Amino acid sequence: MDLIKPKGCKDYLPNEAKRPREIEQMLSSLFEQWGYREVIPPSFEYYEFLTEGIGKEYKRKVYKIIDRDGEILALRPELTKSVGRIALTHLSSEPHPLKLYYKGMVFLRGDPVEIPQIGVENFGDPSICADIEILSLAIESMKRIGIENPTVDLNHVKIIQGVLDSIPVNEDYKELIKGTLALKNFVLYREVITFMDIPEKQKKFLLKLPLLRVQKADLGGISFPFQSPLIDEALEELGAVLDHVEFEGIIVDFGMIRTLEYYNGIIFELSSPEGGEIFGGGGRYDRLFNLPAIGFAFSFKNLPKDSTKDDLDLIIKICDIQKGLKKSLNLAKKLRQEGFRVLVLPPHADENNFIRTRNPKIVLKMEGQEIDEEKLINSLTHWKAP
Repeated sequence: MDLIKPKGCKDYLPNEAKRPREIEQMLSSLFEQWGYREVIPPSFEYYEFLTEGIGKEYKRKVYKIIDRDGEILALRPELTKSVGRIALTHLSSEPHPLKLYYKGMVFLRGDPVEIPQIGVENFGDPSICADIEILSLAIESMKRIGIENPTVDLNHVKIIQGVLDSIPVNEDYKELIKGTLALKNFVLYREVITFMDIPEKQKKFLLKLPLLRVQKADLGGISFPFQSPLIDEALEELGAVLDHVEFEGIIVDFGMIRTLEYYNGIIFELSSPEGGEIFGGGGRYDRLFNLPAIGFAFSFKNLPKDSTKDDLDLIIKICDIQKGLKKSLNLAKKLRQEGFRVLVLPPHADENNFIRTRNPKIVLKMEGQEIDEEKLINSLTHWKAP
């Protein structure tokens, strides 16, 4: 039997599996506090449905499946489209705004190929209220999982759309510009812009666009050498959002583009305070379902790891089966009912190995002796206290 796993697949070992579950619980609780309800979409859908509007680069990474009837299916590369389908079918009679959240695996060619994801979607609200709520909830989500001061890069799709509409180049060039920005391939981006036949003032602006990052106070000082009502509209919407989301870590990043192509309004990404790992992002996508919609998602592959070894409260080692088995099992049952995590070991197990790997607060060897349960519970409670 070959025990090698496929390339790109990941085994989540005990301490690794613990962190995603904790994050799921923390964020699920937060989302429900904000009025969002959980839905669970299927792992695969029709290929055409999942890939329409996501962009060529993203489409290349999708896993195709052909079922026994010849239908072309695909493993979901993201969850927004599936949640939107649920909103438009099963929940079509629900009042708007319809607020949903989800969690589950997404599948993309690469390493890893399976990515745990959790996110929210807000359907049916075209107003700035939804933009403000989603961005605020995304920031609060980062704080909930222990990242107090995330970097938030904010932009608007109509900025780059207005810029590209204002320059005399063909559609292939425009797609190349967007693609290099989305993939952060700034070397190729500079080569493309350098050889474009456009006014020098516009060329200089485009060359510095990937690094054009400003805070709220400096937003009004940016002068775009392009005549486009889309840019003016986008700047106004960005300013309005920034007026209502009180968080100092927001940077307007005019060179930031999301990989998925269905966005049409504000877009944002959240990363570590130093601006390193990108933990998640989202934006507005009204055109995808011809319905006002905005949301965000976090991918667990980039979320911070838990530094603790384990949180086992107690190991009960049964030293004598005849005298200690029944008492050990009864004690473990009572302690578990109190919310403690208890591991019971048989006589032949070496408790020292478990102490090293499971990091228990207390180790209790049972040989049939009477135990002061109240005192034990008080001791364990003291250990659990922050």
